Amino acid sequence: VWMASPAQFSRSDVAAHRSFDSCWTIIHNNVYDITSWISKHPGGDLIRQGAGTECTAIFESSHPPYVNESYLSKYKIGELIPEERDQRYNYHGEFWTVLKKRVWGHFKTNNIDRHDCVEYYLKSLLLFSLFAMFYVMGLYYGTYKLTLVAAIIGPLCAICIMHDGQHGAASKHPFVNHATGWLIDFFGSSGLVWKHEHNLGHHQYTNTETDPDATSGAPFVRLSPLAPHEWYHKYQHLYIWVMYSVIMIRWYFVDYYHYFTGDFNGTKLYPASKVENVLFWLGKLTYITYTFLLPAYLYGVGWGVIYYLTFAVAASYSFAFQFTVNHLTPDVHWPTNAPDQEKDWAKMQILTSSNYAVDSSLAAFFSGGLNFQIEHHLFPTFCHVHYKSRIAPIVQQTCKEFDVPYNAIPSYWEAISGHYYQLRALGNPKTIS
Repeated sequence: VWMASPAQFSRSDVAAHRSFDSCWTIIHNNVYDITSWISKHPGGDLIRQGAGTECTAIFESSHPPYVNESYLSKYKIGELIPEERDQRYNYHGEFWTVLKKRVWGHFKTNNIDRHDCVEYYLKSLLLFSLFAMFYVMGLYYGTYKLTLVAAIIGPLCAICIMHDGQHGAASKHPFVNHATGWLIDFFGSSGLVWKHEHNLGHHQYTNTETDPDATSGAPFVRLSPLAPHEWYHKYQHLYIWVMYSVIMIRWYFVDYYHYFTGDFNGTKLYPASKVENVLFWLGKLTYITYTFLLPAYLYGVGWGVIYYLTFAVAASYSFAFQFTVNHLTPDVHWPTNAPDQEKDWAKMQILTSSNYAVDSSLAAFFSGGLNFQIEHHLFPTFCHVHYKSRIAPIVQQTCKEFDVPYNAIPSYWEAISGHYYQLRALGNPKTIS
């Protein structure tokens, strides 16, 4: 029986279909028209992250083993042309197949919900209530010390609450994920841009030349051995601590550029929905109101500036000190296009990440589970409260069986020290192979 060859499309063909009326995506080098599936998707409009682009890694890390290519067959319209297929990763290796089956099977067998965890909701309520209380008290009494406490607690809300929401890990209800995920907007950045930078860019291509987290400092800072070296990088381990202080200020304003140009590092943003447009502008207005306009109205412009800088700098350092220790330390791997490069996607997620203080419940609480970065990258749609007690033991055991290095730094201090030494080493290319 003669069968017609499947239609073939280029990446530019797929990129032309990223709207609500026509939404295509690429998974395992197959092209799918998911337009009719968006409104039915159990995870809500998070599926639109793949609009007009590749989303294989997100698909693999977000769904149980039984949701595979055959499940999507009715939406398949063709294949990616051979010369544009991504050869970096293999998603069908024995290690990932076994690990994925074990983790999802553990939750199913024990009837454990990966979402809607009481511990997560209580933690969220506690942190945000403390932030609101100290902010209101500081503003009402005109006490800067209370405001400083609020500024320190605020980023913890973003890290511990919004991160799960942005990955669809907070709840099985999309509305809850939107609400918790919006805290990144409330604290100065944009959830819409975050999805493109973090979910699509960083999680899919960790520590590669296209990972936004590995290239964000260029040309002033060399965070990756894959990046070009400049003479002034010799001093980056000294001046970077000043640059870290303005991360949130940069995020707040550069979001406008991404929003109006529809571009993120050369990649088109998928068109924002009505909800995403409202959340973007509501976030920008809310943040500038409580960090500057309200204090300026009550106590004068000078105090408004002080309040704004307090919140911006505190958040900048909080984000910097949380995210840099997970991938920018000496023991992590930097993938290349070498013929002998490891191709197993799951192994590469482990090799390019580092955990820290895995025995500390305190570290797990205040980092929002980011001290289990390996587990987070492998299973980002599981609520972070499960990482330490339920997922990590399975990952560690499977790594041991398959002889996969599991990088766990003993303490946070050693992790941040490692980041310092990594920066110093990257400043001198002779020390980097």
